[in-house]
Order: sequence, then structure tokens, then C-alpha cells
Amino acid sequence: MAEPGRPTEYHEELTPRLAEVLAKKGLTDEEMAGELGIHPSTLYAWKRQYLAFSEALQSGKESVDDRVENALLKRALGYDLKLKKEVVVAGDLQEATYDVHIAPEPGAALSWLKNRRQEKWREKQDIIIEGGGLNIIMSKESDNPDYMSNVELHLPTKTPE
Repeated sequence: MAEPGRPTEYHEELTPRLAEVLAKKGLTDEEMAGELGIHPSTLYAWKRQYLAFSEALQSGKESVDDRVENALLKRALGYDLKLKKEVVVAGDLQEATYDVHIAPEPGAALSWLKNRRQEKWREKQDIIIEGGGLNIIMSKESDNPDYMSNVELHLPTKTPE
């Protein structure tokens, strides 16, 4: 990480392109600042001051986020893969190609669903029971055996007619 001091010179053409390349590598803002030879506070100032710099960082981060998202989806659904291996057949070295199926990974599927279908898959879900002027809201938490501690009672302010 660079030492604080005189601000590093910003180059209109070069700095945004370099920032985008670093962001595509998955570096954090602090790591990018170190690679650029600036203090993190300078990087944050450049993000506020230079639109091209901010957009380049965002573009680079979105690119790597898209790749991670695609990889997670692939692991959640499973996929087929063609592999090549060198084998010895009758004393000759030959290349063999074979298909391999990578099974879906439940953890990846659950992670995907918790983020993309939160209303159904998040850890905490509210259950609302209504009837006779009395509303009960219970929070359903899978890791909480004492679920009654999460119950709220909503009593009517006036009696039904």
C-alpha cells in the first residue's frame, strides 16, 4: 500500500483502463490502490472526482461478478465436461477423450436460491395467522428450536361488531 502524502497524478486515458483491468482480476479497492501505487483514500477520491474512473471500476467489477455468478449457476445445476488424457495403447502414446458429468452441488443451489428467491428460501420467514380480530406473526427460523420467542401478538384496538 502506498504511503500517504502528495496526491499521485491522475492520467485521463491510462488510469481508468488500468483500474478496469485490476477490477477484472477481482482485486478489492485497497488492493487496487496498492497496485496503482496510491493510498486507498486517493482511490476513493478519484472514484468521486472522475466519472470515467468510477465507471471503469464498476465495469471491471461487474465483469468478474458475472463470471462468478455463471460459475455458481453451473455448480448448482451440474454440467458435462470433455476431458483428454494421454494413454498407452499397445506401446504407443495416444490421446483419449472422455465425457465426465459434474454433479450439481446442493450448497451452490441453496446459495443461489437464498439470493435470487429470497421470499421462499431465506433463513427467516414470517408466518402470519389472521382470524377473529387477532393477528399472530411468527418468525420461522430453521436454526432456532425455541421459535415461540419470536412470536408477536397484535390485538385489535376495538372489538369487532
